[in-house]
Amino acid sequence: GSEEMAIAKAALGDTAEEKRLADAFLAMKDPREKMRLAAVLGRVATPAALAALASEMRTDLVYEMPNVMRRSVRLDILAALSKSYPDKTFLWDNALSSDEDYARVEAFCEATFGTKWKTPRPPYLTIQGFPGH
Repeated sequence: GSEEMAIAKAALGDTAEEKRLADAFLAMKDPREKMRLAAVLGRVATPAALAALASEMRTDLVYEMPNVMRRSVRLDILAALSKSYPDKTFLWDNALSSDEDYARVEAFCEATFGTKWKTPRPPYLTIQGFPGH
């Protein structure tokens, strides 16, 4: 019943476990938990898990530490995807310096996974520190 066992089962072809993990990620609205579940799917790394990650590259969820920083959940989705594509340097979070960089990632998701967007791209954000921190 452990998460590690679920990841292993999904990665090894248990489609029911894979779907359960992907559905949990897709439904999650809490930024911190969505970040954690993105890492889980990145470890599963099956085509369906990666497609679920790609489909959320336009999430507008932001993790915020009050008076410290704001962090786009898209960074964690990107990190999870990049583990399966280490040669695609544009998937590295330090490669994001503009909205055009997010557009390049989205084009990759469209071409690789057939991703169709249901929402517009959120405003550009990676990590934003608050003054004095």
